[in-house]
Amino acid sequence: MKPDIRRWIICFAGVMGLSGCGAMVAGTFTAANQLDQARDKARRNDLAAQHLDDIKQRQAKGDPLGDYLWAEANEKQIVPNAIQDPATIRRLYQVAADKGSVDAKLVLAVKQFKEGSYPMTGLKGIEIHEQVTKQQNRPIHPNVAAAKKRLEEDPSLEYTPLLNDLAEVPIREAAWRKGMKKTEEASQQRCFFYYSYFFAPRQKRCLAPRIAADEIWPAFRDGGSYPKDKTLRDHWYDQAIACEQTLEYQKAVRRCPVFGDDNYRFKGKD
Repeated sequence: MKPDIRRWIICFAGVMGLSGCGAMVAGTFTAANQLDQARDKARRNDLAAQHLDDIKQRQAKGDPLGDYLWAEANEKQIVPNAIQDPATIRRLYQVAADKGSVDAKLVLAVKQFKEGSYPMTGLKGIEIHEQVTKQQNRPIHPNVAAAKKRLEEDPSLEYTPLLNDLAEVPIREAAWRKGMKKTEEASQQRCFFYYSYFFAPRQKRCLAPRIAADEIWPAFRDGGSYPKDKTLRDHWYDQAIACEQTLEYQKAVRRCPVFGDDNYRFKGKD
């Protein structure tokens, strides 16, 4: 038996507490972990290259899904030298949507919904922000200063929008309501959108489904950046449950099960 193998057997036989064995095992595990990471990185690169080839083939055939996946690949920086400008990426999604991609329609609608959010804050939140910015030697953000002034001038206010100008509130609200309406409309075609999923340890790549309603209902449950609205929460929560039970969604999940995704939903307390 080789000396190194004997040492391993001795270590795992019960003397792991000895410094020599501990250092040996720790070093071996670290090296193994680094090898695993390098292997998974190489596999992910291979999966990404295959994915980009598939996108090109879809685009060549005039498949709108190819245009949608190209926009997503840039947004997620799967593409080498990916586009960084959000407005340009949005236009890529719009190109796909104009060609009939329901995935692009849903993603654009959800984006508009999320862009309409605005956080609420109280004096405690502002105090924490001021402490952090002071520690980091950064100036107080104008939105924070304006919110603090409103709260100090009106003691009856418990919370206020974290915005410099309250005139922006109806603009933001109109945006999320429009995004929500578009999500509802696009969901009539299909209630979920696909996203690219890579799982390097198993050398797996596929298109996984994401229920559009699951991007919306938690916003009205938490009420941090949107109104805390039980009616809207329940409506979109029910939409998510109904979508999950459709045959089309179930087939999509079976084709591409996502590791560690149990789809657990916490509706919150009424």
